[in-house]
Amino acid sequence: MIKILLVDDEREEREGISFLIRKYEYPLSILQAANGEEAKRILEAESVSIMMTDVKMPIMDGLELAALASRQYPALKIIIFSAYSEFDYAKKAMEANAVDYLLKPIEVEEFQRVMQKVILSVSEAQKLEILTQKTEIRNRKNVLYRLLSGSTITETELSNLETNLFGNEKRKQCRLVHVEFLNNFFENKEKVFLNYVTMYLGNQIEYVNLYPNEAYLILFHYDDSELLKKQLKKIVRDFKISSTEPEEVMFIVSKVAGNMQEFREQTLSIEQFREQVMQYAYQVVELDNAYTIADHYDFNIERIGRTLIEAISAADYVTIREQNKRLTETIRARQQVSRIYIQTLLYSIIKALYDKSLQTSGDKILTGAEILFRVYDLDTVLHSYEEIIENLLLDLQEENENSDVVQKIKKYIEQESKKDISLNDIAEYVHLSAAYVSYIFRNETGKTLTQYITDVKMQKASRLLKDERYKIGEIGKACGYENQSYFNRLFKNYYGVTPKEYRKS
Repeated sequence: MIKILLVDDEREEREGISFLIRKYEYPLSILQAANGEEAKRILEAESVSIMMTDVKMPIMDGLELAALASRQYPALKIIIFSAYSEFDYAKKAMEANAVDYLLKPIEVEEFQRVMQKVILSVSEAQKLEILTQKTEIRNRKNVLYRLLSGSTITETELSNLETNLFGNEKRKQCRLVHVEFLNNFFENKEKVFLNYVTMYLGNQIEYVNLYPNEAYLILFHYDDSELLKKQLKKIVRDFKISSTEPEEVMFIVSKVAGNMQEFREQTLSIEQFREQVMQYAYQVVELDNAYTIADHYDFNIERIGRTLIEAISAADYVTIREQNKRLTETIRARQQVSRIYIQTLLYSIIKALYDKSLQTSGDKILTGAEILFRVYDLDTVLHSYEEIIENLLLDLQEENENSDVVQKIKKYIEQESKKDISLNDIAEYVHLSAAYVSYIFRNETGKTLTQYITDVKMQKASRLLKDERYKIGEIGKACGYENQSYFNRLFKNYYGVTPKEYRKS
């Protein structure tokens, strides 16, 4: 509701105007002040749109108040009223940026004319402000989407985004929380997720949905990382309790960022960490306390690994067996080394040896290597690895066609783009675990499966929108999105415009 401030040292005058406002049912919330100083305090504390003030008052007169208020609050509509009808008062009122001037005693018809004019002006200004804010929010969302999804943004957009994110007194720094589900959770359960977020994290949050299973939260009021992790764990707990089927989710919490450079550094750190994570679980990871370089790296293991790769390249099978034995012994002797690091290293050796083989079945090797990503016990991992290496060495001279799992996945996605494709669907199709499929696809293409699926679906939507025979509602379903409003939001995030605007352009 529009707020109006009535300023007059005579209470009867203020009550008389209040009576007229209520009588004619103007959509106004009424505030009162007996002098200019009191009015100043109210203007500082309240969001006032209209001020009606008498001229002659003690402490500070109405013209001085009007001039002061006009400088500090340019959007404020000021009406001067007074029993002094001399021209000088009217002239001074206009110099104080008053929008109108009323004489006492106030005539009802003139009062109605002035109030209708001012209320209409304020309403139109508020509508314009709301429209401007919505446009700014939409633009900011689009720039954030492009920044967080790795797309190009201009320096001007980056500068504007920095002002929006960090230019507010209440928003001097933020934390990023990367959210990733195993399945396409956001397409149909986005509201459920946002309800949990509001319940446990509050309202000072920017939410950016990137893909059906991936999103970012930007939080402006969590300096205490322990408190934030505690609240995120409550969300994880509730998902476990309420889900009828597994909704595995992982939260990655960044360090604090106070400007765009730090913001971008944190997004990069999150992406680098995600490349190391090859399984999903109900967990909350903080980058401050994530794996260190020492956890990932061991000089002796790395040196032996490089020697082994060189032996594979040279097809020196004696050295391969010798170095492989040294490698597994060294790993067993240093059991505190990161499982993720070891998994990645062993997979790279298997891949190098497999690439040398002209016979070994790709499906056979990939299925065998899958156990490296499914188990947590180091001895089991190493035992499985040794079996795979030995089988590869035995079969190295036998010819067989290489089964290209990634190409098989790409073909499946393109053929089934009209469906809601999940990671589990693809994993079932190629007969591998979801975590392993996710890892090899990203390793080969540089993209996550969800990114690739979204690219295929959005490019298909773009093509169909150019054909006027298809309705927009049909296009969303043709791209595998039953939820039309979600399709519209995702399309706008991806292209910066709605499907309807895209078709018009």
